[in-house]
Amino acid sequence: MINTDKSSEQIPLDVEDESAKKIKFGMKIKLAIQAIKPIITSHHPLCDQYKEHSFHLFGRDWCIGCYIGYPSGILMLLIGYLTGLFQMLETSTLFITGASLMGSYILSVVGLTKIRWIKIFSKIPLGIGAAFLIAGLFSLSGPIWLSFLLSFLLIQIFLTIINVKRALEMKKTCADCEYASNHDKCPGMHPIMEKLNKIKKKMVK
Repeated sequence: MINTDKSSEQIPLDVEDESAKKIKFGMKIKLAIQAIKPIITSHHPLCDQYKEHSFHLFGRDWCIGCYIGYPSGILMLLIGYLTGLFQMLETSTLFITGASLMGSYILSVVGLTKIRWIKIFSKIPLGIGAAFLIAGLFSLSGPIWLSFLLSFLLIQIFLTIINVKRALEMKKTCADCEYASNHDKCPGMHPIMEKLNKIKKKMVK
């Protein structure tokens, strides 16, 4: 007699192994995210060398550049379009205003943003300036997709400049530190590296 009960059918071993691998990989990703959780919002090692680069709120450390600059830009875009401000201004005015406001980045270049309050307030005109530039791009005559593309390219260029500068500064800061970029011993990175190393060992198994 033929057994028609599907529940009794055996699942091929290769399918079981593949499923187990996916579950195991997913768990490791989850553990990795939990390991770096302390710096997900701070974007900097949690040590005294970088304490001026973040602010503490709601029990977490937040990157000054990202969580002041970006919200300022988004808020300005909303205000500008909802109030009709951007629609009233000419394209040239939008570009000039945006470029002028983003000129505040010079404060970072010359090192004045080492002073905490200057660092914080310098991010606001950067975000607002970016909003004006984006509004200027969208005021140009042409297809809407072109405005989106140009805005995307503008943001990427700006982010590349900022991130390259940040990476070089962090490299120098860590190199000059007493731990000399040894993140396994650095107080700000040791807890994170310890967890990541444990996950790495599990992945080898």
